[in-house]
Amino acid sequence: MPAVPGPRRAGAPALVTVAVLYALVAGTTEPFTWPANVLTALPMVALAALAVARWPRRPRATHPPGAHPVRPWVVLLVLVVAWELIEYAARGARRAHPTLSSMADALDRHWLLKAVVFFGWLCLGAAIVVAGRAGAPSVPPPSAEAPGDPGDPGGPTGPGGTGAPS
Repeated sequence: MPAVPGPRRAGAPALVTVAVLYALVAGTTEPFTWPANVLTALPMVALAALAVARWPRRPRATHPPGAHPVRPWVVLLVLVVAWELIEYAARGARRAHPTLSSMADALDRHWLLKAVVFFGWLCLGAAIVVAGRAGAPSVPPPSAEAPGDPGDPGGPTGPGGTGAPS
């Protein structure tokens, strides 16, 4: 029996089509111009707004106690910065020792490659927003009754509700 698309998946092909067309338009812009900046800022603002709107109200830690969830990102950042510095300081042609910016410049020369990278960037942002909500466990809201309320069997009134210990 074929799976029936749910309401969340029904618009996925249209969203992908819009993202592809958007990336193709963005791929035709010159870097660091107003059109390029605006076309880059719009999805950033939209995805940030979606991330905030979909954020769980009471997120619960998903990592074990004592673990550092940002450590892999810090290690990655240190490795990228170290590579950039080593390649920048290396003697020789830039082609022999490329930096990330020189590789990005090579992609920027071709509008279609730039559009493909832009589309990948859009997909990565959307995946982060979707993954952030899908696996985000939340802490149940606190009880409306404070400890010691008459409805609390362990409160000072006890199960009988008379105030006398049981």
